[in-house]
Amino acid sequence: MKKTTYLISMVLAFMCQGASAEDYRYLPLEGSPDQSQTPWRFAGSKKAITVEDSGLNVELKDNDTLFWCIGKRGDLEQGEASAWNLNEEGIATVTFKLKVNASDTEVNCFTLMAGGNKGLAIVNFYPDKITAGGSGKKSIEHDCRTDDTYRLTIKSGKYSLISKRDGIIFEGLDSSGETSWNLLWIGSTYPFGDKPEEGKKCQRSWNLGFIRWTNKEAIFDAPEGN
Repeated sequence: MKKTTYLISMVLAFMCQGASAEDYRYLPLEGSPDQSQTPWRFAGSKKAITVEDSGLNVELKDNDTLFWCIGKRGDLEQGEASAWNLNEEGIATVTFKLKVNASDTEVNCFTLMAGGNKGLAIVNFYPDKITAGGSGKKSIEHDCRTDDTYRLTIKSGKYSLISKRDGIIFEGLDSSGETSWNLLWIGSTYPFGDKPEEGKKCQRSWNLGFIRWTNKEAIFDAPEGN
């Protein structure tokens, strides 16, 4: 009954958003992303994953890595590759609900990377801040330990991130430059953010409530709903 109620509430939330807000989506009730109706490619240990009503939970220690991706890396298809394609105009909107935590606040917990031939948008989530760019070329303080809904928008080689709770995080940043990767990527790995010091113990976790995306519209409004 609890899962049924959760599913109904999520469906209603998506209906309120309107069809223009998504072409594809992942809901944790489908299992992990590689088990969903639109399957992603997975790399990592399944032992780190649990799926609950609250979302997809990942718990990692030390330098463990784990990720999912969908689209193409060069000519190699990643999951259901047709579900992500940043067109010639370079348009995409990705909306997702996330919270993270770590025993060391200077360690990156979660990275979302999205893009195509015009470059990659890379956003890293730490417990107390969000950085943009693979080496953290821009950083802003933000409480990422608490659930928040974010919207990443890409258009013509530039990207912005907006939060339901706090509004604009980043705006009009340049993507990383030309690349053969045309994909949507989520998870925990390096060198996309600071990793734990060698030999130092560190616990990291993140919870993904949902993720949905479209390559047809660049939507700059703040996300609504749950």
